[in-house]
Amino acid sequence: MRRFSLVFIVIIAIGSVVLWRGSIKKNDGGKGSSSFSSQSNKREQNYLISVSQLKQMLSEKDFVLVNVHIPYEGEIAGTDYNIDYRNIDEFEKRFAKDEKIVIYCRSGAMSANAFKKLKERGFTNVYDVQGGMIAWQQIGEKLVFKK
Repeated sequence: MRRFSLVFIVIIAIGSVVLWRGSIKKNDGGKGSSSFSSQSNKREQNYLISVSQLKQMLSEKDFVLVNVHIPYEGEIAGTDYNIDYRNIDEFEKRFAKDEKIVIYCRSGAMSANAFKKLKERGFTNVYDVQGGMIAWQQIGEKLVFKK
């Protein structure tokens, strides 16, 4: 009887896990996030731009370009501001919430952090350059040094 109870508990536990896993929509390549977070990630990916896109955008510049990398290690030509990625208050002082802002850093990590914080603070027109200055140099572009 004791053995039967143990087998029954194991079967119930496995069945519960299977049912739970089956209720998760796998739009993210099987990583197991819910469909809500998958949709949120897709929405945020719309605000990621490549360095090639940035290069094209710079030819008809209609945005503010901000280097959020610290410490200063150079910048992409056409950069308007250098603002520490953690200083979101500075963004709020300088820019309207709907102003078109493109941010970048050296590799993409600091700008991803800044992007998330800016979105949380209600900025609606922010774009993040994927790969940052490293990717910029990989397509043969140079950095400028103003400091």
